[in-house]
Amino acid sequence: MSPRRAGLFIFLMIGFLWGCRLPEGSAPPGELPPPHGEPDGVQGVSLVFPEGETPTPFQPDPITGTPPPTSTPLPTPLPSGTPTPTPWQDRSFQPPSEPVYGIPEPFPNLSPEHHINFLLLGSDTRGGASFRTDTLIIVMVDPRENLVTLVSLPRDLWVYIPGWTMNRINTAYLHGELEGYPGGGMGLMKDTIQYNLGLRIDHVALVDFAGFRKIVDTVGGIDLPLACPFTEWAVIDPNVSIELESNWELITIGPGIVHMDGDTALWYARARMRSSDFDRGRRQQEVIRTLYATALEGNLILQAPELYRDYIDTVTTDVSIQTIISLVPVALEIDQARIRSYFVGNDLTWGWMTPGGASVLLPNAELIYQMLLEATSPPEDEPAPGSESVIEILNLSGNAGWEELASERLFYSGFDTILTPADDLDNHTFLYDQTPNGNDTLAETLLAILGLPADRLRRDPQAERDADFRLELGGDYDPCFDPTN
Repeated sequence: MSPRRAGLFIFLMIGFLWGCRLPEGSAPPGELPPPHGEPDGVQGVSLVFPEGETPTPFQPDPITGTPPPTSTPLPTPLPSGTPTPTPWQDRSFQPPSEPVYGIPEPFPNLSPEHHINFLLLGSDTRGGASFRTDTLIIVMVDPRENLVTLVSLPRDLWVYIPGWTMNRINTAYLHGELEGYPGGGMGLMKDTIQYNLGLRIDHVALVDFAGFRKIVDTVGGIDLPLACPFTEWAVIDPNVSIELESNWELITIGPGIVHMDGDTALWYARARMRSSDFDRGRRQQEVIRTLYATALEGNLILQAPELYRDYIDTVTTDVSIQTIISLVPVALEIDQARIRSYFVGNDLTWGWMTPGGASVLLPNAELIYQMLLEATSPPEDEPAPGSESVIEILNLSGNAGWEELASERLFYSGFDTILTPADDLDNHTFLYDQTPNGNDTLAETLLAILGLPADRLRRDPQAERDADFRLELGGDYDPCFDPTN
């Protein structure tokens, strides 16, 4: 890898969230109620308030009446090969100011000491005094393994906010700011993540959304590999009233490599009328990964100090340029296959309505614990057979960019790829095992990842080869997959 990769991964991950907001007074596409006749399944939709009006700060919804379901925080026995978590030491969390029902026990510490953990927060502020951090992504950097792990958290996750109450996780930052919590909003967010998920947070970046479009446009836009078609409502003209049904339209993009300028990337990362916050978390991680890949193709490392100065005014953070530069040796070794993605999704939570009528997500502590054990463990503690193998991909489908979609699919499972140009066309997709003696275990793994049946495997031993497997994509290949699974 060239030196231009150095330091940019963390810088651009922070940069990704520095700008998911449109100019003051305009509505971000996908954030406001859709035209008549289109169901809106989104809870807590952000609204644009008239100039001069200040919305009322969000208040907690106290738990009364029927208690929510509960689960055991720690599974017994622990999964084999996983490190034994340790309890928090020298750490005392503030007790609630008033009696609160259902406070869980704090999670054990799951963060190895050598990890460097960032919390990226995207807020829904638009100049008002009240806001929520509706984008929450934990970035764990493992300098020993040259590995980066992303964990997306839903904004409606119902947690204990130390010193306060049970509430949505997206209310913690503002409460910490308003109530003078030690360390302010950052301090309370760190303690909230630590208490409820067992993850130490070293640095926090709270985003001002205004710079995102500028960042994407600065790198010349991004070519996002979109595996599945995506359809969402968008505002046609931000200068026309969002209340007019005629100012909305359904837009469909993909599958394929979709070039996005700042406006389009903003819409894709935030839209959630026809999907959910879970899906939005997945799309935000896609944008982060694509921004990083885009940076590798440019020489932006030489501009890192200037870019930092340009954008630092749009974010509240304790991340310094020195911290970014210190990660240069790690960034030199990180490629797309060394970025792991995890999600606290609907399979790890229960939907629940509080007695006050708020729809929230209750964490399934046992399942989240298992997921975080895997996310914080090095690859050798969760081996994927043959994951060091390289897969060569040839696109014979006639569909432009599908080799990149297949490559991205393999990246999510930790495999590296080689893309080889191809002029021939074929209607059928085949996976060729080029190892001298065959590798049935790895072949079965790759077939499952790619969604291919067993009869698509062929043997083609090669004494001299650049890749152990060759994937020839035909016209019948279905690129759509769900990275959260």
